[in-house]
Formats: sequence, structure tokens, C-alpha cells
Amino acid sequence: MPSAQQIRNPLFYNTPEALSRVTHANLKVVVSGDFSFSKDATSVPLAISEFSAASGHYPIAFIKADVEGATPMPVAILSTAQSGNQFVQADGSWQRGAYVPAYVRRYPFAFATDASGGNLVLCADMSSDRISTSEGIPLFNNGQPSEATTRMLSFCTSYQQDHLATEKFVACLNEMDLLREQRLVIRSSSNSRVLGGLHLLDRARFRALDDAAFLKLRAQGYLGPIYAHLASLHRLRELAV
Repeated sequence: MPSAQQIRNPLFYNTPEALSRVTHANLKVVVSGDFSFSKDATSVPLAISEFSAASGHYPIAFIKADVEGATPMPVAILSTAQSGNQFVQADGSWQRGAYVPAYVRRYPFAFATDASGGNLVLCADMSSDRISTSEGIPLFNNGQPSEATTRMLSFCTSYQQDHLATEKFVACLNEMDLLREQRLVIRSSSNSRVLGGLHLLDRARFRALDDAAFLKLRAQGYLGPIYAHLASLHRLRELAV
């Protein structure tokens, strides 16, 4: 039997439901720049297509989910503390000028597989204050998806494609045995803290790759994300200040 950790909802999502033009005919989405829902997150999933933009603001690492047999997947680290997103301000806004990861931008929507496991359906977190029956933009008009719903469907479709591309990227790194779990000591002016469970590129193994392996990474477009990951790691010290 799966454990509670294994069957828990994805980060941020408390009561996700598949959207229905019948059941949710009167629902609306509130467009908001309030990211308070993410204020306790210390990291969020990151797609390979985001590495370049994200590396200028966040350390990028690979972390395993609390599921047996899980593969480390890339995340943007939002804090080196036990809790608290250092990029969400007191008023709920995201730090000005910082890239907002797509995982955060798509909330409260997401894709999930249907009962047959063969199709993806658009879901919304019904516990979100961005979902309302009294204000906002309708999700359906006359029984059909509204323009807002269509746009979000397109966004989630692109996100899903990026997620699959990211899985292939990670699979390639694992095939070449390039990821290593490491414990990092983060020192600030007041204290120091050990970060465990982070999987980072093994620089020595990367440098030791033969020409065929290196050219394979280049041919698949993976060198850019690899260098972005490595370049981003100095930002761990900035978060610890």
C-alpha cells in the first residue's frame, strides 16, 4: 500500500479536481500577482528550458521526491533555510526582477491523468483563493472553455512537453553517471548549515568524458543546461547571507 508521502498531492495543490464544464460551469479564475501560496517553499520544480533564465537568480540542483525509486529532478532552490521562500515578499509579490518558475506561474492549474491513465486532463486546485464563484474571469462560457481556460490549457501543454524533455535530460545524465549526491556546508555571517539530499553534476566525471559522450551531450542540446546548472551554484552563498 502506498504511504501518505507517496500519494500526497503535488507541491501547492491541496484539493485538485479535473475541470468539468458541468460541475464547474460557474467557476472563475482570479488573476493575481500574489504568490503567498508559495511562501513556505524552499524549492520548486524546474524544466530544462528554464535553466538559462533561472540560473541568474537561483541555485539549480537535483532532488529526489519522497517516493521509492524516484529519480532526482531539477529544482530552483528558493531558500537555504528549513522553510520560507526568500523570493516572496511580505505583500505576496515575487522579488522584483527575479524569474518566476513556470511551476509557480501555472498555479492553480495543472495536468493529471484521467482514470484510464491514458489522457491528460486540466485540473484546478479548488482550495486556491484564485478560484472563485463570485469574481474573476469565467472558466467556461455557454458550456465551452473560455479564452482564459484555453490559454491555461496551452500553457500546461507546453509545461508537460518541457517536463518530458527534462526527464530525458535527467535520464541521459544518469546513463552517463554524472549526478552525485552531495552535502554542502552553507556558511553565513551568523551561522552555518548543512544541505543534504542535493544531487549535483560530478565535475570530475564530466571533465573525464570521452569525445563520443561529450559530443552526444552537445548534439542533444544538453551542454547549455549543464553549464547553467554549474554556474548557478554560487548563488547558494547569496541565499545564505
